[in-house]
Amino acid sequence: MNTLMIDGRERPLRDLWVPEMSLSSARAGRQAATYVLAVDRDTVLSSLAAAYDQYVREMKEDDELTGDPDALGRADYPPLGVVLDEPELLSDVVGGYGLSAELFAAVLPGASGPMLGTWAIDTVDAVHFDGERVVLQGTCYAF
Repeated sequence: MNTLMIDGRERPLRDLWVPEMSLSSARAGRQAATYVLAVDRDTVLSSLAAAYDQYVREMKEDDELTGDPDALGRADYPPLGVVLDEPELLSDVVGGYGLSAELFAAVLPGASGPMLGTWAIDTVDAVHFDGERVVLQGTCYAF
């Protein structure tokens, strides 16, 4: 089961949303909080499969041009299921490469678009796999 905690309190998934633009100016005067979103392994694999495959194709092309693979390339672009068990790669794929947007879209009702939730995601600061779920943690702001 996917779960959401905001400042240590369990909240419904619908309370968290992804703004279309950065919160840089909109967050002034807003209450900041820490969110922890835990997503089941199967949901992660099914929601990120296509985006991950596309990312791998693009990075392989880039590697051919530059000859300078990133950490994922140096690991020979393992399947997504293997990436879950590699903390550095998981952090890069979900946090660094921006695949968190696909994950948020699959898990959060009305994840993007008009403001639907109470809390807007600002950052993804940490990502790890606990053996059953991928856990994303970051900062969100009350709206």
